[in-house]
Amino acid sequence: MPLSDLLPYDVVLRILELSQYDYTALANCALTNKHLNDIASRLLYKTVVISPRSGEWVSASGIPVGFTVKEL
Repeated sequence: MPLSDLLPYDVVLRILELSQYDYTALANCALTNKHLNDIASRLLYKTVVISPRSGEWVSASGIPVGFTVKEL
């Protein structure tokens, strides 16, 4: 019996909200089935964080460290 037949969407959402900062657990739930994917994806993409790539840092001026600006 599919999960959607056992528990309503709102109930599963509340349960997964308890793990809203455990991104690994939410990602695993999203891979389980379509019903959980819809709910977990909503929580996973609720906040998008943009960070520098590993090993790349940006100076206060916004220029990546290790790079120089050439004037034309």
